[in-house]
Amino acid sequence: YFDLHDPPQDVVCIDLDTNMLYISDEKKNMNWKQLPKKPCKNLLSTLKKLYPQLSSVHRKTQEGSAIEMTPIEADFSWQKKTTQLE
Repeated sequence: YFDLHDPPQDVVCIDLDTNMLYISDEKKNMNWKQLPKKPCKNLLSTLKKLYPQLSSVHRKTQEGSAIEMTPIEADFSWQKKTTQLE
C-alpha cells in the first residue's frame, strides 16, 4: 500500500517485514518532556517495570530455544511470549 501512496502526516507507520518505523518530520523532533506530565510518568514507570521481563525473555530466546528451532517456529514462540507479557 505505501509503495503506491504516501501515509498521512499524523500517522506513524511500522513496516512489519523490516521492523522499520516511519515517523513524520514534525514528530521526529518530539521529546518526552513535551508530553503531559502525569501520563508520561505512568508510561515511564510501566516501561521500567516491563523492561526486565522483556530482556529476560529475549536473553532466554537467544540462549537456546531459537537455535534449536526453525526461524518460523522461533518467531511464533517469540510472539507467544511477548503476547503473554502484554
